[in-house]
Amino acid sequence: MKTRLMRTSMLTLAAASILACSPKVPRPANLPEVRYEEDGPTATPLPSAALSALPSATIEPTVVAHPPAIPTEEAAKAVAGVSDKLLKQVFSGDENVVLSPWSIAELLAMASAGAKGPTHDEFTSFMNVKVHDDVLFPGFRDLRSKVSAGLSQATTTSTTKGPPFILDVANSAWADDAVTLDGAFSTAIHEYFGAEVLRAPIRQRPDDARRKINAWVGDHTRQKIHNLLPEGSITPLVRAVMVNAVYFLGTWQSTFAPGKTRLTPFVTSKGTKAQALMMNQLITAPYFANDQFQMIELGYQGSSLAMVVVLPKKSINELDELGVGAVEAMLPKLSQEAVHLSLPKFSATRAFNLSGTLMKLGLNLPFSDKADFSRMTNDKSLYLSQVVHQALVTVDEKGTEAAAATGATFAVKAIRTDIVMNVDHPFWFLVRDRTSGAVFFAGRIVDPSKK
Repeated sequence: MKTRLMRTSMLTLAAASILACSPKVPRPANLPEVRYEEDGPTATPLPSAALSALPSATIEPTVVAHPPAIPTEEAAKAVAGVSDKLLKQVFSGDENVVLSPWSIAELLAMASAGAKGPTHDEFTSFMNVKVHDDVLFPGFRDLRSKVSAGLSQATTTSTTKGPPFILDVANSAWADDAVTLDGAFSTAIHEYFGAEVLRAPIRQRPDDARRKINAWVGDHTRQKIHNLLPEGSITPLVRAVMVNAVYFLGTWQSTFAPGKTRLTPFVTSKGTKAQALMMNQLITAPYFANDQFQMIELGYQGSSLAMVVVLPKKSINELDELGVGAVEAMLPKLSQEAVHLSLPKFSATRAFNLSGTLMKLGLNLPFSDKADFSRMTNDKSLYLSQVVHQALVTVDEKGTEAAAATGATFAVKAIRTDIVMNVDHPFWFLVRDRTSGAVFFAGRIVDPSKK
C-alpha cells in the first residue's frame, strides 16, 4: 500500500464502473405490499337466531398497507449493505486500505438495471435491497442530488474560508459499435444515474477503447485515477463498459493550524514505530467513547458530509471484527464535546480486483454462464467478467482529497462444444482463395519437427 503526504485540501471521490453490454431498465411500478388479516376484531358472538336473520354477505378481508418506502433511505441502505460486506473482507492485513463503497454500490445498481430474473435478484440481495428498481434508482438520484446541494447540517463554525464543497457524479455506458443497447435500459440509466451512452470500438480496437474510457475516468476524477482499466482488461469479447466517476472536494469546518503539526511517533499494526506528521487542535465536535473505541466526527464546510474517525483502544483487529455496521450503530450516541485531537496527515492509495471478493460474498450468477443481462440488450450471452476498483485518500490540515473508480466489464460467454480436433499425426493443409477456390499452397505434414 503506498502512503504519501499531500498538502491539498480537496476531497475527491471517483468511481468508475464498466460494463460489457448495455444497462438495465427499471421494473414497472408495483403496488405497495399488503397483508391480509385472517381474523377481524373480536366481538361477542350473536345468538344463532340473530345470525339467521342477517342477510348473507361476503366478508372482505382487512387490508393493511405498509408505509411507502423512502427512495433516499433505500439507496442509503444499499450503500450501507455494500459497505458492511466489503469492508469486512478488505479491512485486514498490514497495508493501508481505501475504497469507495458509494462507487461500488452505484455501479452494482446500474449493472442490476441490465439484469433479469435470478441475476437481478442476486444483485438486490447483495445490496440488501427489498424494494423494486422504481424505488431504488430514484433513491440514488435523489440522494446524490441532496448531498450535492450542500444541505449543511453542521453546527460548528468554519475557522477559515476554503474551497467550496463539490460532489460531482458522472456516469456513462460505453457500447461496442456493433451493439444496440435496449432503449428502456438507456432511458433508465440516463434518468436515474445521469449516464451518457457512448460508443467505442471495443471489439475491433479493444486497447484504443480502453484508453478512451480511462481518459474519460481521468477527466471526471480530476486526473486522480489514470489507469482504472489496466492493459488486457478490455478484450474483443467485451461488448460494453459502464463507468461511474465521483468527485468530492471539501474543507474541514474546523481546519487544523499548520503551525501545530508535529513529527510524532506512530505505532504501526506490526508494533513497530513510524514517524507521522500529526495535526493538532482543540475542537468541539460530535464525540463518543466506549471500552472498545473512540469516535469523532469531522464535518466539511457547506456540506452534510463528514469524516468519522474511529480509534480502537486496543488492536485494530478487534475493530475489524466488529465491522462497520457495529460502528455505525454507535453514531446516534455522538454528542458535542471539547476534544484535544491529534490526527496524522496521510495519503493512501489502493487498487483491487473485486471479482473474487464479490463472488465470495454471494454475487455468483452475474459472473457465471447462467447470467442474464438481457435487459441491456437482446444478447443473452453476456456475463460480468470482472469488477475493478481504485481509490486514493489524502488528509491534511485543510481537508480531505480522495478519488475512487470502479469498473465492471461485461463479455460474451464462451461457446461450449464437445468437438475435439487433436492434430497429433500426419495431415494435409491447403491455402486457398475462398471466392474462386484457387489453391495457392498445399502441404502434407508427416513430421512437424523436420523442415
